[in-house]
Amino acid sequence: MNLTERQVEIINASKDLIGRKGVQNLTIKNLAKKMSFSEPALYRHFKDKTSILEALLLFHREILKEKVSKIFE
Repeated sequence: MNLTERQVEIINASKDLIGRKGVQNLTIKNLAKKMSFSEPALYRHFKDKTSILEALLLFHREILKEKVSKIFE
């Protein structure tokens, strides 16, 4: 999975918002406010909230795969 540094920052901020307030409060508006971005700036990196959630899950899937591979080595 090829993510930009900024996309990883957005994923991490999203994860933090979800952890603190639940997935229902993960909105583009709340995320932009947390990151001190404008809402359109977020749309330059992700199409929509669903894309952010998908990237978050795929990002962590890759991390888990790497860790499991190391265990089996």
